[in-house]
Amino acid sequence: MTIDFRVMLLGNGVPIPTPERFGPCTSVEAGDQKFLIDAGRGATKYGKDVDLLVHEVAMARPELMKDASIQRIVGHHTSPYDCGRVFAQTRPKLAAFTHVVQLASPTVPPPTLDELMAEVRAT
Repeated sequence: MTIDFRVMLLGNGVPIPTPERFGPCTSVEAGDQKFLIDAGRGATKYGKDVDLLVHEVAMARPELMKDASIQRIVGHHTSPYDCGRVFAQTRPKLAAFTHVVQLASPTVPPPTLDELMAEVRAT
């Protein structure tokens, strides 16, 4: 039995990022199954009804968000709430996270996975 297998690197040739363009991601098609990996902002366009959508996520407790370095890290990742919106809009059969960032400091513990998932499900 032979299954057609196709991997597409999307958005990897964009020389200058702009708000009108999506960042890179990987699309995998195996037979009639479709997977979208680390789609970022393009997930809502390319991830509709895929079998698996893998997305990155970052979260910090509110008291850490006063720190400019924490703001920069969180600013170039997707918040749990926004991940929930992406999953709700695209309705994949299965949603998963990659590159889970749980920021902390010596005095502030990282958010738990339960807290992160509660924010994802708040959408």
